[in-house]
Amino acid sequence: FNNLLQVMLAYASFVRRGIQEGNPQSADIDQIIEAGEKAAGLTRQLLSFSRETELTMAPLNVALLVKEFFKFLERTLPKTIEIQLEISRVEDIPMIVADPTGIHQALMNLCVNARDAMPDGGMLRVSIQTEEIEEKQRSINPEAAIGAYVKVSVSDTGTGIPQREMERIFEPFFTTKGEGKGTGLGLATCYGIVKQHKGFIVCESEVGKGSCFSLYFPIHDASEEEPEDEEVDSVVVGGSETILIAEDNEVVMEVLTRNLGSLGYHLICASNGEEAALLFDQNKDRIDLILTDVQMPILNGVRFAEHVLMENPGMKIILESGYMEQGLMENLHEMGVKEVLRKPVSPQFLARRIRKVLEEE
Repeated sequence: FNNLLQVMLAYASFVRRGIQEGNPQSADIDQIIEAGEKAAGLTRQLLSFSRETELTMAPLNVALLVKEFFKFLERTLPKTIEIQLEISRVEDIPMIVADPTGIHQALMNLCVNARDAMPDGGMLRVSIQTEEIEEKQRSINPEAAIGAYVKVSVSDTGTGIPQREMERIFEPFFTTKGEGKGTGLGLATCYGIVKQHKGFIVCESEVGKGSCFSLYFPIHDASEEEPEDEEVDSVVVGGSETILIAEDNEVVMEVLTRNLGSLGYHLICASNGEEAALLFDQNKDRIDLILTDVQMPILNGVRFAEHVLMENPGMKIILESGYMEQGLMENLHEMGVKEVLRKPVSPQFLARRIRKVLEEE
């Protein structure tokens, strides 16, 4: 599915590139690209249920994200549930370092639980505020580190959670719902996402009155932020280097060759890892960079990268994958792989990453 998204986004980008600004069709193409990017986010949400995926962390105004999420809630929750958003001015909420897809997933899980707790209707409230955690609060919640946080709360007027179950609600597969009505993964996933953001989660509940889940995210210190090495809208620069591409999907290969070929690169193409290894052995003296998919027949991308780095430890390698477990990500970087990109990748983003890796010493 990620391959299909990558192809769709790439061809939409090619068409957009050929349309002059002001053309009414440019807005239509932008909508296609935006929808494709949202679909990519949804696939990451689905994967998060079954494996620990790599989070894409960046400074984020969570208030803007919550406002967009609130619009989604208005369209999807039953009319019997009234929803309220309590937030000061968006610009007054400090930035956090977060993965937007992960935050969206955590909020979704909480709101689904709130909906299920109010089968006859009720009130669902989402609020955002800042809060300073001091030493005395740590004695109540040892997971809380001292410092400033953005607190995102989701509360309902539902059935509430019995006190005897409160200690277990974040356990995987534990559910307060009836037989066959819940997986027990929603709150466990939410807890994991918040922990990956170096935050913590607090639940307050009373049977017959409802529940409130508060997610705490550390405020981002902009003074510690490293300067961006590239702008999203920066000019895409190509080159004359030779790139070996290993990709078993013919349509994705066509997209890659069209994109990188138009930027002036010399390309050597392989449809599987074994063919790529053979082509590398035959052309190792003139190959400047390798771009390979992870999932390939005969010899996968990781094994191919190992083969290359045994022969040439300094070879610059970029891997692409539809999903990637955090442990494998770390192993690949330790092995010598320069970049690991998560599909779908836009043509412009890929071109910039390739240029960056090629120019690294």
